[in-house]
Parts: sequence; structure tokens; C-alpha cells
Amino acid sequence: TIDKKALIKLLKQEPDFLRWSGADLFVTTTEDNNKQLTVIETNTCPSGQKSMPRSDNEISDGYGYKKLINTTFKSMLGSVSPELFDAGLAVIYDKNHTEASGYAQAMAEELGENVYLVEYFNDDDNPPVRFDNDGVMSIRDDNNQWISIRAAFRY
Repeated sequence: TIDKKALIKLLKQEPDFLRWSGADLFVTTTEDNNKQLTVIETNTCPSGQKSMPRSDNEISDGYGYKKLINTTFKSMLGSVSPELFDAGLAVIYDKNHTEASGYAQAMAEELGENVYLVEYFNDDDNPPVRFDNDGVMSIRDDNNQWISIRAAFRY
């Protein structure tokens, strides 16, 4: 059996790093007609925003991309070191350009500034992302210039 109080306490706990995630779930039924949810996989970021049918209000509100940016990413910007306030913002991704660009567009609109959209693979021979000794991320732009990043959204 499930301890409901323990589960609610766990669900209310604010995570330090993984602020938003998604999961693929199936409702399954056993031979004895017991229904349950089965987790197929979890994801560090919800995908499929672009594919969901939307109402007119949801379309004008950014398809859910803006909600995610406003409820997770934006609130964390206040904890960025003041030394990085002039640094840029980025969306870093390794698949699904369409979905990642939706998050980048939502960030740009909600935060009122340009956002770098950077394709980055772990095995890249010439990676467009690097970290300095202090842990500050930089991305290489189209002109081969390194740009410091104060906060990045990883898709």
C-alpha cells in the first residue's frame, strides 16, 4: 500500500535541479482487472508541446512553452551571480530542433532578450559549449566568438 502522507510530502518537495520533467504513462489492466499506471520512461523536459491540439487561448499563450519557462526557468534567474547579469541566455539541445526552438522563442518573448539556440552532442569533436574553471558556460556563436551564458535551458 501507499503511504499517502509520505507521497504528498514527496510531491510537494521542491527539487534543487530537475525543476520540470515529463513521463510517458500507460493505464494498464492486469488479468485480475486491477488498473494501474505504468511509467514507460521519464524525460528531463516535456516534449510534444508542438503536437498537442490547442484552443485559441493556448495558442496565444505560447502552447505551454511560456508556462514552463515562467514557472521553472524564469524564477531561477534571481539566483544568478551578479557578475553574470550581462551574459546571455541559451537553449542547449541534442535532438528535436522544432521543440527546442519553441522553448527558445518562449524564453526570448517572456524575458525580452535574445536567446541562443545551440545544438550540442556529447561526442562532438568541436563542441559549441564549454565551461571555464569557475563553471561558467560559454557557447560559440555563428562568428566563432565565445559568449558567456548566465543561464541555459537544456532540452
